[in-house]
Amino acid sequence: MCKSIGVSKSFYDYIESGMREPKLVLLSKIATKLELSLEAIIEVKMKEQLLDALDILSKEAEETGGSLAKNAVVAIENMLSGNIATDKVLDHIENSDLRHIVVAAQKLDSATLKKLKRAMEALYPEVFSKREDRHGTRRNSKS
Repeated sequence: MCKSIGVSKSFYDYIESGMREPKLVLLSKIATKLELSLEAIIEVKMKEQLLDALDILSKEAEETGGSLAKNAVVAIENMLSGNIATDKVLDHIENSDLRHIVVAAQKLDSATLKKLKRAMEALYPEVFSKREDRHGTRRNSKS
């Protein structure tokens, strides 16, 4: 692994132990080598950092009773639970039925979501046959 991504064994060990933070270029090489999406790796790193911050802030809130630390703990807990992202998306959905579908989808496992997607593709093939990815590039969808 180390040789293929261009780092020494000791540096890679530092990364794995959390003693070093790799730059995005190196993270993308690691993701490619492990056949993972870069998003997945960044998400894991972000959750680790949020959990570390949550520990520190929780202790600070207990020791000092400071409202800033308490509010920061709540913000991190909301972020980890996904409440913030869901709320922001829901704010932009006017149709109440669609809002309920999005809320319900948050509780589904990935296998059930894939089944639901296949059902939607069968019902609305024109929507799924060509679509834009997140970067605005038109592509055929067969995933």
